[in-house]
Amino acid sequence: MIRIGICEDIPDMAELIKSVINAEDDMQTVFTAFSKDELCKKIDKYPLDILLMDIQLEHSRAGIEATKIISETYPNIKIIILTVFEDSELIIESYYMGAVDYIIKTPTMENLVSHIRTVFSQHDFLGPLIVKNLKLERTKQYNMHESLLFFINNWINLTPMERDILKQIYDGKNRAKIAKDNFIDVSTVHTHMKHILKKLGQNSTKELIRFLHSINFYDYIGNDTYNG
Repeated sequence: MIRIGICEDIPDMAELIKSVINAEDDMQTVFTAFSKDELCKKIDKYPLDILLMDIQLEHSRAGIEATKIISETYPNIKIIILTVFEDSELIIESYYMGAVDYIIKTPTMENLVSHIRTVFSQHDFLGPLIVKNLKLERTKQYNMHESLLFFINNWINLTPMERDILKQIYDGKNRAKIAKDNFIDVSTVHTHMKHILKKLGQNSTKELIRFLHSINFYDYIGNDTYNG
């Protein structure tokens, strides 16, 4: 018999989940909790195999916080996250906090039973939504790494003045202000920017700055290294 706990703050949804589970011969609902605090009190008293955890509860992160507590205290309990949204960041975070699967809530919860059986029967099971988002995260990190390597390899070819001007534009200064602060003509700033764009393989200053912000370029190279 698969022993299941439910932590869901919407009574109608909790009742639906409970009815779906208890209609099966090989599983039963051991308890229902409606908040993180109630869950932490009940889980000490009732042995579980599976915990169905709503991701929000009292507030947007309560389910994530409870997942961390339960997975650390009761590592043998497999936690399945319940949510109405397929939020990639929450999926990844719930995995790092100890969840092994992730179910989108529906009016019938038709896939719930099969998820529970699969999670229960496989020792090192990891749900497809979590696997999918882990792969996306790895791809994102790889692409960011590749982009950073490209920019660093080309950035080192900039002169100290070009690096300095680029950083000032990155920080929001316009070309007139840069010219005044550096005691040079605006035309000189324009010339430097043409060289910068060519060396970095970019078409426009706006696109370059947007991209540098997107990869947090100066967080990686350090703000004290751009001018030498």
